[in-house]
Amino acid sequence: MTTTRVQVEIAGMTFHVIGEDDETYVKALADEANECIQEVESHNYRLNDVQVYILSLLNALDEKNKQARAQEAADALAGDSQGVKEKLEEIDALNKRLKENSKTLEAKDKKIQELDARFKESDDEKKKLEREKAALSEEKAAAEAQLKARDEKIRELEEKNYETQMRLVDLNKEIYVLRGDHEQE
Repeated sequence: MTTTRVQVEIAGMTFHVIGEDDETYVKALADEANECIQEVESHNYRLNDVQVYILSLLNALDEKNKQARAQEAADALAGDSQGVKEKLEEIDALNKRLKENSKTLEAKDKKIQELDARFKESDDEKKKLEREKAALSEEKAAAEAQLKARDEKIRELEEKNYETQMRLVDLNKEIYVLRGDHEQE
C-alpha cells in the first residue's frame, strides 16, 4: 500500500495526517472529530479548549467501546447458532400455540354468536308470550266482568222468580179464599 499525506483542519487547527488510508476517509474522520468537538462545546460552554478536546476524545472512545461490545454480542450470537436455532424453534412453537389459541378463540366466538342468536330468539319468544299473556289476561278480565254481569242478572232473575212465586202463592191463596173452597171442607 502507498502512504498518503492528507491535510485536515480540526478545531481550527491544521494537521497533516500520514497513513495508508485514502484522503476521503481521513477527511471524513476529521469532519466527524469537528462534529464531536462542536457537540461538546455546545453543551459545555464553560470548558476550556483542552477540556473540550479531552471530553470529545472520551465520548469518541466511549462510542467506540460500545460499538465493539455490540459487535462482540452480535458475533457471539451469530457464533451461537445452536442457541439461535433453539430460539427459532421456540418462536415457531409459540407461533403454533398462538395459531391453535386463535382457532380455539374463533370457535368460542362462533359459539358465543350462536348462543347470542339463541338468546335473542328466546327473548323474542318470551316477548311474544308476554304479549299473548297480556292479551289473555285482558280476555280473562273481560270474561270475568261478563260472568259477573251474568251472575248479577241471574241473581236479579232469581229474585224476580222468587217474588213471582211468592205472588203466585198469594194469588192462589186469594183464589182459594174467593172460591170459598176453604168453607166446604
